[in-house]
Amino acid sequence: VLDVVNKEPDFLFLDMEMPMIDGFEAIQMLKNRPITIVVTSHSLTYDGIKQISPDAVLTKPVTLANIKNVLINLLNERNLEFEDL
Repeated sequence: VLDVVNKEPDFLFLDMEMPMIDGFEAIQMLKNRPITIVVTSHSLTYDGIKQISPDAVLTKPVTLANIKNVLINLLNERNLEFEDL
């Protein structure tokens, strides 16, 4: 998590359940929040996901096609291209 805080990425793929810190704690540590994509095995109605207000949610198991579609949609919503990042 400290690497994310220090490097300020453009995108953050965040799992809700991690060994030392959960997704809620991780997102609160960030000063400048990147585009946040939650990766979870929980249903989309899971209250914790709503609290984070992610830009997108990927439900496990995640496929390359799912990741590609989410990234394309997020970039289109923001009128960005990969070259802009």
